Amino acid sequence: MIINLNTLNRIYSMLGDDISKEIFKNRIMMSVSNNEIKWERGNVMTNRRIKEFIAIMEEQAKNRDIVIFGGGKRGKDLYQIINNIPWKYFIDTNPVEKKIGTIPVIAYENFVKNYHGECIVISSRIYRKEMERQLRRDGITDNIFNFGNILENMIQDQYFDLEIMRPISKNEVFVDVGCYDGMSSLNFGKWCKRDFTVYAFEPQKENFSLCKSTLENNNISYKLIQKGAWSEETTLKFKISMGMASQLYGKDEIEVDVTRIDKILANEKVTFIKMDIEGAELEALIGAQNVISNNKPILAISVYHRFEDIFSIPELILKYNPEYQFYLRHYSIRSSETVLYALPEAGIKGKNSRGAL
Repeated sequence: MIINLNTLNRIYSMLGDDISKEIFKNRIMMSVSNNEIKWERGNVMTNRRIKEFIAIMEEQAKNRDIVIFGGGKRGKDLYQIINNIPWKYFIDTNPVEKKIGTIPVIAYENFVKNYHGECIVISSRIYRKEMERQLRRDGITDNIFNFGNILENMIQDQYFDLEIMRPISKNEVFVDVGCYDGMSSLNFGKWCKRDFTVYAFEPQKENFSLCKSTLENNNISYKLIQKGAWSEETTLKFKISMGMASQLYGKDEIEVDVTRIDKILANEKVTFIKMDIEGAELEALIGAQNVISNNKPILAISVYHRFEDIFSIPELILKYNPEYQFYLRHYSIRSSETVLYALPEAGIKGKNSRGAL
């Protein structure tokens, strides 16, 4: 992949704040450097919740040892990426390793017997509640810090936490491309605090049902499209993974229909488009050219699935509307979940709206 330096400079000049510029540089360096973890860590450290967490742990470290509860993937991520905390050791209910990195792994039952006031950081998002209940059931009620809640909050923040971003219309039209379980639509409603209609694209049968249930149970006005978003009307291979990680244009499994956003929403005044479709974002944006050019919606687009997304996606958006202002934010403790926000003038606080508010 050849990177055009003029393109990079142009995109960099359109980034609206220092956090965005730092994330942009880090993602470029992740792709061309032999020290990917350094730049990955740099992106993680831009997240406000991670900054708050580190500040709390630095204060805790003055008085007690800090340990990680959970030696699985998230625990290892925590240890490897947030390495400026003096981790003492791991505790794990079913340890399979004696050491992770340079620190020992202690069986949970031994830890409980010899507990002496350590600060315990729960590492898992999925099992965070069960792990906290386990500690409290075994008599440990103090100095528990549930990092799993931070991971969950980062997911809830994603797509809507940019402080400078404002709704465009009294009646918002939200396009959720890759809706999974419909929770992004709920989070959109909490953010915009006004009437809205959802157009949700979800080709996978199981996710389609989840999304429909969520939208109906919360009385959200919606139209659910059981197709993927793409640059043309066709049928593509769909690689099935569990939950949120299903991928278009995969090597195998099933075929699904895909369509253009321009075709489905030709007569709607779209105000916000969110996309997280495992690497198909660029093709979906090509199929949304008219909607973006004519309506100038706010865009929240995942730009971490492919190396070139960090520059090819904003480059395409600028072709549709050269006046978009860009912001980048990061929502995980690894390289995933980097979101590009593209804001028209009406979507920026402090700017004049189109008269719709």
